[in-house]
Amino acid sequence: IKFSGLFNTIYHAGRKYNHVLLGVGIYLLLYEVFNRIHFKKLSTHILEIADKYSYEIYLVHQFFILGPLSLMQLTSCIPLNILIVIMCIVMAAYALKRIENIFFLIINRRNSN
Repeated sequence: IKFSGLFNTIYHAGRKYNHVLLGVGIYLLLYEVFNRIHFKKLSTHILEIADKYSYEIYLVHQFFILGPLSLMQLTSCIPLNILIVIMCIVMAAYALKRIENIFFLIINRRNSN
């Protein structure tokens, strides 16, 4: 998309913050949805899981979306590709969390001796 003048300035300024706005928007949407349907325990549980693995998801997501390991062109079915990417991101984030925990245990044992 090519813009000129004021629209070009607004477009380029907005590109820097669109991921932030998307994340905040999704969070607020899910928060409202779960509060309105009175799934307080479920919403709390989902947010705790998201909080627990958010950094690991952030670290691994780009491997499966961009670059040589990208799975976005795996099949001709885009929804299937997205589902595969989400599953791979979840599995890789879980594995990374487990590896982190092993390293933390080793470090804590060495520090306690």
